[in-house]
Amino acid sequence: MSRAAAQWSAEILREQAADLAAAVFPWQVDAAYEGLLTAAAMERAAEVRAVAAEHLMILADALDAASREPATV
Repeated sequence: MSRAAAQWSAEILREQAADLAAAVFPWQVDAAYEGLLTAAAMERAAEVRAVAAEHLMILADALDAASREPATV
């Protein structure tokens, strides 16, 4: 993977992580409206999204770091 491609991939992953961390999934809104999803379940879903976003950020950082290393053959 070229450096430019790795940097681009890292940036895309960071954007996706930010989107994921801020997301409220449609099924959560529907379920909450219908009274089927408790506050605890909504909170747990937010925690899961935060962990997934954190993992995307770690991957993005690793790609970014790899793009800065000299290429070896």
